[in-house]
Amino acid sequence: MIPGLPPRPRTVDLSGQPLTVEQMEHLGAQRTLVGVQLDDCPIGDEHVRAICGLDRLVNLSLCGTRVGDGALEHLARLPRLELLFLDRARIHGEGLRHLARSAKLETLWLCETDVDDATIGLAAAIPKLATLRIAKTRVTIDGLMTLAARQGLRVVADGQFSDPELAAFEAARRDRETAGRGKGKPPPADEAAAREVLVALFEALNGWERSLTAAQASGLPLWTADHQAACAAVFSRYCTERASRDVARRPFGEPPEHDREQVVDARAETKTKLWLYTKGHAGESRYLVVRGPDGWRIDRREWSSGRWQRRWL
Repeated sequence: MIPGLPPRPRTVDLSGQPLTVEQMEHLGAQRTLVGVQLDDCPIGDEHVRAICGLDRLVNLSLCGTRVGDGALEHLARLPRLELLFLDRARIHGEGLRHLARSAKLETLWLCETDVDDATIGLAAAIPKLATLRIAKTRVTIDGLMTLAARQGLRVVADGQFSDPELAAFEAARRDRETAGRGKGKPPPADEAAAREVLVALFEALNGWERSLTAAQASGLPLWTADHQAACAAVFSRYCTERASRDVARRPFGEPPEHDREQVVDARAETKTKLWLYTKGHAGESRYLVVRGPDGWRIDRREWSSGRWQRRWL
């Protein structure tokens, strides 16, 4: 038995407790569990094997434990596991090959482990992996580059790589992303014209957001006819008709959505369409810019959380 364990628990935090294999077996019998935190417990692969029948488990944290690569074969059997945290565990990386059978795993943390260039590429085979955190590991830029071909994977390294190394990795990802359907870098004149429109859109929307923030601070009415008309005018000037649908659900805040957002790269889609990639406080985005009779206009925005997904302008 585990002291203090409630009946039919959904989540438990047993961090730091010296659990026995028998206690882990008791924990493994709690089939209602969806979240288990065992950070800094003196447990190893045998202990983990005892909880791999938790078929509802979504979130498992084993940071700072003695768990090694052998445990990953058992963890791959958890049918609903989405988040796995292994920071400071005894992982070298060979066991990552087993997680290719993990059908729902989306987030994997491997900070301060012995994962290196020879093994990190195995993570690319995890089918739904969207976020991989590898700070303070033995992975170099060469190992990082083995992940560039994996579409939809966000790698978080927390200062492990230099800015030029990260820029090279991100450029390699975009090259792989557009390979076979795009034309690489767009003509310089097209890229410059599209950038000019996007930057002007950022400035106009930032100004519009700040006007609403000021009105809110002064206790004035929000989303008045004037506010709506001003927003609609911005979209009408810089965006396509399809993108203008975002007017109806455009939020505002401080700092504004596009505050300090910078264009970092561009890729051609066709002769009349290109993607502009940006970074800002809201993360990484890309914008589809299309050329029509009246010049370049913003058609849509996608935001990266590991995979590109539609987001308001």
